[in-house]
Amino acid sequence: MDPLMLLFLLIAGLTAVSTMSTVFVQSGGSVTIPCFYSNMYQHQEKYWCNGSDWSSCTPIVRTNSPKKSAEVSIRDDPGQRLFTVIMNNLKIVDSGYYWCGVEIIGGSAVGTRVSLSVTEGVFTLNTVTVERGGSVTIPCFYDNKYRQYVKYWCKGSDLSSCTPIIRTDSPKMKDEVSITNDPAKQVFNVTMNNLTAVDSGYYWCGVETNRSSAVGTRVYLSVTGWIIEKQSLFLYVGLGLSVLLLIIIIIITWKVCDKHKKKRAMNQNPGSTELTLNPEHEFAVIDRTGIIKGDPLEQVSSRCSSHHSVVSSSKSVVYSSFTLKHIEVSLDNLL
Repeated sequence: MDPLMLLFLLIAGLTAVSTMSTVFVQSGGSVTIPCFYSNMYQHQEKYWCNGSDWSSCTPIVRTNSPKKSAEVSIRDDPGQRLFTVIMNNLKIVDSGYYWCGVEIIGGSAVGTRVSLSVTEGVFTLNTVTVERGGSVTIPCFYDNKYRQYVKYWCKGSDLSSCTPIIRTDSPKMKDEVSITNDPAKQVFNVTMNNLTAVDSGYYWCGVETNRSSAVGTRVYLSVTGWIIEKQSLFLYVGLGLSVLLLIIIIIITWKVCDKHKKKRAMNQNPGSTELTLNPEHEFAVIDRTGIIKGDPLEQVSSRCSSHHSVVSSSKSVVYSSFTLKHIEVSLDNLL
């Protein structure tokens, strides 16, 4: 086979088959493991093998051979792109790594690994991760011989010194934690609600065999991430609007101050086209019909450089520096 084609198939195989990463089962019990595969492998042979490396694992059962080997069986469903492996009457020695495998062209194969842990006494998940503010239900499985004993949930790194939180012989709800027992299925479930960061840590599924001894298994709870509650949402929205309003006020204030600065600069600049008049002065418009007095702030549009000058023009002439107390104009001269 072309090496490049083989490399492509191997890379595709990394995500072509999938299943659970870890499975816990009680000694003497059974487990069904689903193995999902890509559409391209619908008609390829599937198998279940044992070993740490899929390229050298020991085949246990295959889809093209008898479907049952001792306590293990396999069944393929191409329509669902799924093959299932069932293992019965499991023992401690059955613990280890297994592979969901699919044979491809040229004898090569792709697959995904699953860790099977067969335990006695009490067992549960190794690690549970949940978002802050969320809830989680943790199943605690136990052997048949522990059906009649009290079950409990405690927090701490060691079973002998962990702090009890809730028990099956006490009220079933304490704060945000509840416990329920199902002897028929040999499992008790612990539910924790409204989790926070301080809830992270080691917990124990425990069975009290007598007043002074117990058996159990430890689980680590990791509370991460954020779930925003309504109160927090309102707080964040209010803060956001306050910041936005403050920014708008700052921008408006800056623009007003900038406008005033420009206006003062234009008034103080000698080259400015604006005219600053002495309140004692007015102006007179002189034309051929006479003298018209007016308000300098409304009428004057430019500054004349000389006083009492007469400009020969057919248009009206504006004088901005006349003192009305001593204005004497001869109309005959203008005519």
